[in-house]
Amino acid sequence: MAEPTRRVVLAGGAVALASAAAAAVAAAVLVPRAVRPAPSATADPTASPTPIPTTTPTPTTTPVAQAPPARFGEPVLLASLAPRTSGAVMQQVERVATGELFMTQSQSGSAAGLYTTVVTRCAATPDGSGLNRELDAMTVLDGGHGLGLHVEPRAGGHDVWMSLQGTAQQGDPDGGRLARFAYTPGVHAIDRIPGGVTWLPQFPDRFGQVQESIYTFDAARGVAAERMYDFRTGSDEQYTLRSVADLVGGVDRPLGRMTVAVDPPTMQGFAPVDGSLFRWVGVANGGSGAQVPGDPMALEQFDWATGDRIGVTPFPTLGQDASGTWRDGAYEPEGCSVLRDPDGGVALLLGVAVGTPGDHAWLAYRLPLL
Repeated sequence: MAEPTRRVVLAGGAVALASAAAAAVAAAVLVPRAVRPAPSATADPTASPTPIPTTTPTPTTTPVAQAPPARFGEPVLLASLAPRTSGAVMQQVERVATGELFMTQSQSGSAAGLYTTVVTRCAATPDGSGLNRELDAMTVLDGGHGLGLHVEPRAGGHDVWMSLQGTAQQGDPDGGRLARFAYTPGVHAIDRIPGGVTWLPQFPDRFGQVQESIYTFDAARGVAAERMYDFRTGSDEQYTLRSVADLVGGVDRPLGRMTVAVDPPTMQGFAPVDGSLFRWVGVANGGSGAQVPGDPMALEQFDWATGDRIGVTPFPTLGQDASGTWRDGAYEPEGCSVLRDPDGGVALLLGVAVGTPGDHAWLAYRLPLL
């Protein structure tokens, strides 16, 4: 996504839920949003209310230790996503345990500085044309950029954890706040989402102020990485590793913390994996047909124990077709999440949008960690 706001708002998710005792904690964080959008005439009146999740994740974390530099296998194309909202840019992509893929897209909202989020569910396997087609979609009016996506399958549906924007603009304390709600196909204003919205507690930034935050999750480990952009200087962003139990309970107890300078490289996605924070970076090339020399597509690795960048791996051809070119000569890295296999294998899911507006394709690659 090319607009300047893309680098100041990005990403996250959530985790497996359990324990009746913890349900009381989750219920306690059902707090009203400070600013709520007005009811919308376009909200879907036919969707039947679905109860929102009310239990908290069970953490499986261990203290962060020194991380070794990662080794990667070859990236493998996992999916070519085919949402019907073809003119909108991709923001985040995630595969759920059942194999289905969810992605978010951002569209213009009701006013300047506001964005509408489209969450799309795509088939686990491609059709005869090689595309993972859209199964259904949920549009959240003025929902934001579609950042921090995590989707958890449950009996009868899915639950979504995502940063919602509402009528507040970026930089406002409520400009991006982690929320949890039932995935319900259709078009909904935030306060018309069937089953309601659970707003998660907020934590202060390094200046002691509550502000917008974006989360990504490693579900199997019960942890979340929180990102806070410094709106005062625009020069850096703070990442904090938290257990999801602490996050849900409003306990400010970091497992790790680091401050990272911004632009370049342009951050397009991030994910915690054990002792490391990975950042998927690189600015859109604007259809030039080549990488941007000062801000190319790459994967950075940071150590939670020290905050140091301990590795950077360039991906100069990811997203290219058999002819060695990107569609329309254009690419942009978009979205990063964790993939954990039943056999213990772990990988990153990296998104790459190729093509120009109106001719986009959305590619998702599995990058194994060796």
